[in-house]
Amino acid sequence: MYYKFVLYQCQSCVTILYIITVITEIKIIAILVNNAFKTVQQSAKDKEDICRRADARQRYLTQDFTL
Repeated sequence: MYYKFVLYQCQSCVTILYIITVITEIKIIAILVNNAFKTVQQSAKDKEDICRRADARQRYLTQDFTL
């Protein structure tokens, strides 16, 4: 009887450890997805900044100069 209880506890521990492992893997995946999203978001901001600077430079170069 005692051995069955100990065996049941061990199976419970293995189940709990498995669940913890799965949760940890899910957290790692969530972190990686979040980092990828931040990278894409930063890349889009960089492109917007480049376009804004190019537009400003183009307006400056094509403005009418009066002497």
